[in-house]
Amino acid sequence: MPVAHSQTSEPRVAEHVTVTSERYGAAQLSLSKLPAPLQDTPQSVTIVTSDLLRERGTSNLNDALRNTPGISLGAGEFSWQGNNPTIRGFLARNDMYMDGIRDFGSYYRDTFNYEQLEVLSGPSSVYFGRGSTGGVINQVSKTPHLREDIYASASLGTDNTRRLTVDYNQPLSELGAAVRVVGMVHVANVADRNTGKQRRWGLAPSLALGLGTPTRLTVSYLHQEANDIPDYGIPWYFGRRAPVDFSNYYGFDSDYLKTNVNLLTVKLEHDFSANLQFRNTMRYGQYGRDFRISEGLLAPGTTAATPLPSVQVARNIWQGTSTESLGTEQAEITARFDSWGFAHTLVSGVEASWENSTPLFQNTTGVPTLNLLAPAQHLAFTGSVFPRLYAETPAASLAAYAVDTIKLDEQWELTVGFRWDQFTSHFKSTTYATVPNHPQAAPTVLNPPFNSQVKNVDPIITYRLGVVYKPMVNVSFYFAHGTSFNPSAESLSQLTSARALGTQNAFLPSEKNKSFEVGAKWSLFSKRLEATAALFRLEKENARIPGTVAGVNVLGGAQQVDGFELSLWGNITPEWRVQAGYSYLDSHTVATATGGSLLGAPLVNTPKDAATFWSNYELLPEWTIGLGGQYVSQRLAQNTSTTYLVSSPYYTLDASSSYRINANYMIQLNFYNLTGRDYINEIHPFRAVPGAGRSAMLTLSVDY
Repeated sequence: MPVAHSQTSEPRVAEHVTVTSERYGAAQLSLSKLPAPLQDTPQSVTIVTSDLLRERGTSNLNDALRNTPGISLGAGEFSWQGNNPTIRGFLARNDMYMDGIRDFGSYYRDTFNYEQLEVLSGPSSVYFGRGSTGGVINQVSKTPHLREDIYASASLGTDNTRRLTVDYNQPLSELGAAVRVVGMVHVANVADRNTGKQRRWGLAPSLALGLGTPTRLTVSYLHQEANDIPDYGIPWYFGRRAPVDFSNYYGFDSDYLKTNVNLLTVKLEHDFSANLQFRNTMRYGQYGRDFRISEGLLAPGTTAATPLPSVQVARNIWQGTSTESLGTEQAEITARFDSWGFAHTLVSGVEASWENSTPLFQNTTGVPTLNLLAPAQHLAFTGSVFPRLYAETPAASLAAYAVDTIKLDEQWELTVGFRWDQFTSHFKSTTYATVPNHPQAAPTVLNPPFNSQVKNVDPIITYRLGVVYKPMVNVSFYFAHGTSFNPSAESLSQLTSARALGTQNAFLPSEKNKSFEVGAKWSLFSKRLEATAALFRLEKENARIPGTVAGVNVLGGAQQVDGFELSLWGNITPEWRVQAGYSYLDSHTVATATGGSLLGAPLVNTPKDAATFWSNYELLPEWTIGLGGQYVSQRLAQNTSTTYLVSSPYYTLDASSSYRINANYMIQLNFYNLTGRDYINEIHPFRAVPGAGRSAMLTLSVDY
């Protein structure tokens, strides 16, 4: 495992280092809106450090999230692709952030530039604005520092993984500045899956000025580019996944998902004094997509009585391009002061952002079917492509907020926060005939006459209340209550069905959510080990459901999730590190209508039980072994009919062994899915995506 960096150029010698819980966690969040230490933060928080990601050989966000209880993964749609997590029963694909700013692009995120990953469970609109029903995911980027170092790694895997990373930091001491460059190249197949492939590269340079001074400026840029062969899995078969070989692939070798991400961020910080700080962050981002994906479904006319060898699979081919753009400005002040005998930490700020999404979706006709049990592989693509929809959704957000953490005495703290948001969206679309008018063409649509327009203005106030009681310095008990909202154009679209191109949510006000949580946090063994427990309820009090008028939804539904979470991380002994978590989610539809979720039905993609763990043990100062895994109980892919689509429970088991050759070089061997278990990793109402089979990866790393 990596050792601490030296601040000199002298050679280092290997030494046994006693680590604290911060190797598998952190004492505090990176978010300035939450200034208290984690133990005094009245909210469930999981932090996944870069050390843990390295030990587990993790290279993508989906795998990083497996370290967090209460999160399950869904498959992509044709109108959006990329990471699709569910937190505590509620979809969170629009609740991903990078350094506190929304990162809504439809792409698969690599971990190469992560300093750490932060998951805040429960509604958090006070901190982040729209969304965050079940929680948010914040990716913390690597930034320059005043220490010269370099880390590089090369990996080879049995699933044809070939990965290179580099992380170089160079201080410019005479200028009080530093430059950092982080890069990645990654190519891999998916173990035991035919055809699917991942190909991406990324570069993240950054410059920091004024380090160690009251005024600091950081300029950072992220570029990540991918050219994947997407894998949309296997079809459902009358309430369960199709009884086929898990390696079956129903797409074309020439399918593609090309994404291009560019994010430029400028952050200015100034300390007027130890008790007054100002921060201003600006970001411009652009996310590009170009895709053609194949979705296999049972052919029309198939029944449960159809002999299995005769079942055919029809392939929906979704094709298109899209560009999502973002411009954000955040200005914030943190003030610490005493008033009426109480110590206050007040964080207040304003935010303004502009976003836009411009997708062109296309369909095909004339695509041949495949046999369910023995799909023909490696066929050339055939079919006629025609435009189906072009849309634009410019949106503007304005917000003002204030969160005050009040220290009442040595044992009691109170947090009170309010936020005003106004989210304005203007959805404009043009739909085309459902027959091909330009066979084999992919027309570019520029400034068409729109035949549908929906403009919504959603002003709303959210709040958060938290109380912390500390009977001892290493123990905290808390209560938290918060609210959030979900506007109908939250994902920069008014489409309720990308297949039927419906806009049933047009002109609807926002859904509203609230949560109640009580919990406890313990710091044990001189802060070597941290433990948390939380009991919570989440309520969506006005969920969108079908109304009495066909094609029009109303805010008449309700959903509820009751649950608890347990987590543990840190050092049991100086040689033995552990990270573990368990979540129990009891979800229900408590109000609905015909055509909506069934009354009493669990929420989709919400396993009742889920557990994750990772444990590392130092057999010798140079030699470490690790073992970990994940368990997920059954999940529903849809809950709107009497025949549920249910995925079976599954577990996976991983292992690692690392040996430090000397102070600078280390070799590490990771094993994934040791038991070779077949399981469904990502679910969707129309398909199920199998998880990767058994594989191994060897990594050589250098650390100077």
